[in-house]
Formats: sequence, C-alpha cells, structure tokens
Amino acid sequence: MGFTGVAILAKTLTSPLQQLAREVFINGVDPWRATLMAFGGYGRTRAMLHTPVCVVFRDRNSIEARVFRYSHPKSYPWGIQFTTCPCDPACNPLPGDLRWKGENSDKVHEQIKLWCVRCKKRCDEWVRKPSWINDCGTKYLQHFFWTNHPLTEEQRGFMSRVARSNRISTR
Repeated sequence: MGFTGVAILAKTLTSPLQQLAREVFINGVDPWRATLMAFGGYGRTRAMLHTPVCVVFRDRNSIEARVFRYSHPKSYPWGIQFTTCPCDPACNPLPGDLRWKGENSDKVHEQIKLWCVRCKKRCDEWVRKPSWINDCGTKYLQHFFWTNHPLTEEQRGFMSRVARSNRISTR
C-alpha cells in the first residue's frame, strides 16, 4: 500500500489502516475489497481528501496494482489531479484552481464541465469520463473511482488532449 499525497498526516491514515489490517488478516477479506471497505464510503473520506491510495495485491494468478481515488468536489474530478489547465494550455494552475461540475449532479460524473479560477476561463464542451477510470460499482461508493497503476503515457496526457479539444469562453 502506498499514498501519493504531498502532505499526509499519520492520524488521518491510522484508523483506515487498522480496519484494512483487521479485514485482511483476521476476517480473510481480499485486499482490494478490504481497501474499499476501509477507505471508502460514508464517513471514511477524510484520508481520501488528502491522498489517493495505491494498492498492490495478488488476484488469483496475477499481481494487480490499482489506485483508489476520491472525486473531490473542488479540484479532483474522478480523483485525477490535473496538472494543466484544460481551458487554456498557457495557464499554470495551482492545486485547487481547477473546478468542475458533474452533469445533473451525477455522482458517477460521466460528463463534467471544467473552469479555472486562475485564468477565469470555462470550457464550453462537456468532458466525458475516460474508459480507463472505473467507478467502484456500488451505491455506497458513488464518488470513488479506481485506475490501474501506473497510468500509461497516453492516460497521463489526458488533460492536455482535453485542453486542445475544448472551446474556451471567459465569463
């Protein structure tokens, strides 16, 4: 298990890690399901507000590496941290500068609209959730997603492609 956040407080991870260990080593739950139980769901988003969780585990005859992500309402749609502005490639946003809204307040966010508070530009087009971002598939984890780890170069370049394909407006 690993964490990709910049500044992570140990006290935010203690309780979910204890639950994860209990589920895997005492109750015999598979590591991926135990991760979903320990870090996801109502009342358990505190750690996920600060960091995605990377889990490496054995699934039958293969080794899997997944990143469990929380779709943060201010800056991380689908749990992905955007490093470039989707509205203006010349803009260099800081964390928290990019905002988004899901279509019809949909918790799975099949489509989103983006805007940047730094350059004050909005993307006119809806951005569709890429197929490599998976929802967790339960009604209890509606704001949670996962991706394989590591992301491919094409997947890491997702936002720069979105920036080139969107029309831009200033409002």
